[in-house]
Amino acid sequence: MAGQAPEVVLEGALIIDSTLGRAEPMQEDCVFVSGTESGFLVKVTRAGTAGERPAATVTDPLLTEILACRERGRQVLAARANRKSLSVGTILNSAGSPPGVLEPGALVEMVVGTARWLDEVMSCAIKVQFGKVTQTLGFGEERGNEFVRLQKLLPTDPLLVGTVIAVWPDGTRTVELPGGGELRVSGDSVAEGARVYVQGGKIQGEAPALPTASVEV
Repeated sequence: MAGQAPEVVLEGALIIDSTLGRAEPMQEDCVFVSGTESGFLVKVTRAGTAGERPAATVTDPLLTEILACRERGRQVLAARANRKSLSVGTILNSAGSPPGVLEPGALVEMVVGTARWLDEVMSCAIKVQFGKVTQTLGFGEERGNEFVRLQKLLPTDPLLVGTVIAVWPDGTRTVELPGGGELRVSGDSVAEGARVYVQGGKIQGEAPALPTASVEV
């Protein structure tokens, strides 16, 4: 955001309060990481969790060692767990006076003491109490409104990898995941025993047959 002009500068009496916290974490607690033609298929699980909600599978031709896969998986899971959020309360002056209603997407510069920083408004809540109108602005990674928070609670369809263990006359396949779970999916172009990518109830293509490993981070 460097070099961009803010729509509003919040400083001094315009800022009522501010709270630094953690935004809503994603639900994923594990991720499968692998090379493409060589290496390992590594299940990286966040320590202390069941490892039952995988993020999208990560593949990279350079990931040929377990330690490299572990580090990549750690980065993926950390990015979903350590999101920061910032709430800033401001007064809402009469029409034509700053700061006005700041809608999501507005670029705001905040000044607290000698510190200055730019950030994009991700949410805005307006409150009226005893004749005083205030607004609370949400900033930070993946900070959203109630609809966005609801979406995070809904099931998603990550890209998974597994092995075809049964072929059915209707063109579907039973795919066994590395953790032992099974999925009945569509896709009639692969044979039993093939390693495949699965997403949204469909086989998306064949995956490399690599030795498996499991680690915690």
